[in-house]
Amino acid sequence: MPTVKNKDSLPADLCGSCTRCIEACPTDALVDPYVMDARRCIAYLTIELRGAIPMEFREQMGNHVFGCDICQDVCPWNRKSPRTEVKEFQPRGANDEKRSLYRPDLEWLANLSEEEYREVFRGSAMKRAKWRGILRNACNALGNAGLQRGAKSGEEIAATLTKLAASDDEVISESARWALSRIK
Repeated sequence: MPTVKNKDSLPADLCGSCTRCIEACPTDALVDPYVMDARRCIAYLTIELRGAIPMEFREQMGNHVFGCDICQDVCPWNRKSPRTEVKEFQPRGANDEKRSLYRPDLEWLANLSEEEYREVFRGSAMKRAKWRGILRNACNALGNAGLQRGAKSGEEIAATLTKLAASDDEVISESARWALSRIK
């Protein structure tokens, strides 16, 4: 690990006694000030992890399908950061609720073929999660959506999850079965 030769070159510690990020993290990935267990981080779990999401984190992940910025959102210093309306910095598809990459429709994601995934996410960071990761994450989020059997949306999503539960990909099929078990 490199040593710091000039203490004056270190950024100021602006956190003080604030622990909002630690308290807000749903998976307890921030274990101490300035210390993260990345294996617990929703960003790691939804983007970098290639296998099944560990059971202990599934409920805590809520509806996250790609990354997480809860720690950034609760930071008082980030509230002071500049905002922009420049189009190139806005989420892709922000005006198309169904296909928005800001808060994508979970059923739409769960029904994407691998070819559609490649086309829709071409040039997007969401390609890092891979097609099977996005399907796994969509299943996890659907399992946390509080869906009810008997409701039209619950039945349609249950049919999608049943199809995914029959997948040859064990990660996708297991994630879909878990989600199905949570639809009441």
